[in-house]
Amino acid sequence: MFRNQKRISLFIATLFAGLALETAPVFALADGQALTPPMGWSSWNWFGCTGASGNRVAGFPGNKNGIGISESITVQIADAMVSTGMKDAGYQFVNLDDCYLEHLRTNEGGLQALKKTFPKGIKAVADSVHKRGLKFGVYSCVFEYTCANVYDIQGNGQPGMWGYEQQDADTMVAWGIDYLKVDYCGYLDHQSASATPAEKAKLAKDRYTKIGTALKTAVSKARAAGKPAKDIIFSVCEWGFHEPFNWAPEIGHLWRTANDIRANWPKFMEQVTAALNLYPYSGPGKWNDTDMMEVGNNVPMNESRAHFALWSILASPMIAGNDLRSMTPEITALLTNKEITAINQDSLGFQGRKVKGTTLTTFVVSKKLKDGSFAVLFVNGTSSAATISATWAEIGSVVPSGIPAGEVMRVRDLFGKADLPNATGSFTRADIPSHDVFMFKLSGPSVGIKNKPKSISLNSIDFSMNYSAKDVKIYAKSLSPVSFSVVNLKGAIIQKSEILGTGNIEWSLPLEGIHPGTYFVTMYSGKNSLRKKLVIN
Repeated sequence: MFRNQKRISLFIATLFAGLALETAPVFALADGQALTPPMGWSSWNWFGCTGASGNRVAGFPGNKNGIGISESITVQIADAMVSTGMKDAGYQFVNLDDCYLEHLRTNEGGLQALKKTFPKGIKAVADSVHKRGLKFGVYSCVFEYTCANVYDIQGNGQPGMWGYEQQDADTMVAWGIDYLKVDYCGYLDHQSASATPAEKAKLAKDRYTKIGTALKTAVSKARAAGKPAKDIIFSVCEWGFHEPFNWAPEIGHLWRTANDIRANWPKFMEQVTAALNLYPYSGPGKWNDTDMMEVGNNVPMNESRAHFALWSILASPMIAGNDLRSMTPEITALLTNKEITAINQDSLGFQGRKVKGTTLTTFVVSKKLKDGSFAVLFVNGTSSAATISATWAEIGSVVPSGIPAGEVMRVRDLFGKADLPNATGSFTRADIPSHDVFMFKLSGPSVGIKNKPKSISLNSIDFSMNYSAKDVKIYAKSLSPVSFSVVNLKGAIIQKSEILGTGNIEWSLPLEGIHPGTYFVTMYSGKNSLRKKLVIN
C-alpha cells in the first residue's frame, strides 16, 4: 500500500468523461529533473574527511589513501572524469560529500569553506567543474552536525542545516550547485525514545520537507533578482529507516533504501536486497538509491563487475566513489561501458525486478527498456561457478505483454559487447564465476526491433481508451499491425508500444511514473495515424 495516497482524475477528452482513481503511487516532482538516475562521482568512499587544519582524520571508512578531499583533488577528479571517457559514458556530477566546511559559521551565520583545503572557496570549485561541462554537488545534514562527527578543540562539529535551512540553501544556490545530498545524523537527539514509527517518519519527512522547500525558495529568489539559478537535484539520505519511498518523491529526486555501503560482497547484497522489492516506487524523477559505488576501491574485479551491473539494472543512481585519477585500465573500461550505462539511463525508467532465484544464491533480474527489449542479469552469489538459465516467460513476466514463448530472440552480451547466437524460449549461461554476473539484452521481431508494416487496412478508423487504478487500456481493431505512442505537450515521447498484431488490439499504458498533465496518444498503422488527447490530473 502507498502510505501517501493521492486522488488522480483521469480525463479522456475525446470521450468527455472524468473519473477518479482511488490510489496511485506518489508522483515525482514535476520539475523535469533526474528523469534518468543521476550519474557522477562522490568524494566520501575514497577520500573521506579532513579536520579543520586540513590534516587527515583517522578512523573513517574513507581516507583509504591517507589524504582527505581538497579543492585541488576535486578539480583533478573533474579532469579525470573527462579524460577517462566517464563524461562521455554519461557521468555528470562531481560531488563533495562532507568535510569541506569550517566548523564555525561566520558572524552572520554563513557557511565557510575549509581555508586549508579549499582556499578559493566552494563557488570557485563549482565554477571549475562547470567549465569542464560537468555538474557540481555538495552535502549537508538535516540536524546540527554532519555525519563525519569531526569536532574542533572547542567541540564544534561540521555544521548541518538545522536552524539555517534557508540561509544555507541561499548560499548553495549562490555557489551554483546542481545537486545536494542531505544526511540524517543526529536524529536520536530530536526524537523521543518512545516515539512511534509514525512519529519517527513524520520527523524525517518534516525535516526534509523544510530543506526541499528552502531550496525551491532560494532558486526562486535568485531568479527573481535576475541571478542565474539552477534547478537542484535533492538526494534524501535517510537510509531507508522510515519508508522514505512513501514520502520522499514529493520532496526530492532520490532516497536511500539502506544504510551505508561498504566495499565487500555481503554489503553489496544487503543494498540490493533492500531495493529489489521497491520497484513500484521508482521511475523518472524518483529513484531508489542503493548508495555510492565501491567499484575500483580494492574490490575484486568479479565483484566490481557484479556491483556495477546490479546498480545499472536496478535503475539506481550510479555515483562512482573511487579515485578516478589512478584507475586501472580494467576499472576504466568497466565504468565507461556505454552498453551498460545505457541500461541504467534508459528513458523508460523501469527498475529491474527479480524474476527467479534468491539473492543469497543465484538469481535473475529483468528490466524492460524503452524500445521494448529486455536487459537481463544473471547473478551468481555462491562460492563456486554456476549455470543460470531463464525462460522467456520468466524474463517477460515484468510486463503484462511478456515475451511470446516461441519467439526467436537476439542475444547481446553487454560486457563482451558481442552478439551471441539467437535463442528460442529460454537462455542459459554456464560457468558464471563466483560473485560474478552475466548481463545481456534480448530483442526480437516483436520485442525491441522496429518493424513498420508495409501496408495497412483498418476495419476501424478509431480507437478507444478506458481506465483502471493502474493504467489506461487502449483498444483498436485492425487487419494490419499497429503501434501507439504517448507524447507530452512538447512532443517528447514518454511511452510507446511494441508493434502489436492484427485483430482486436489491446495496449496498456501504465500510469506509474507519469506526471499529471496533458498528453496525446497516437495510433500508427502504416502511413496512417490517429491522435486523441489524454489528460491526467
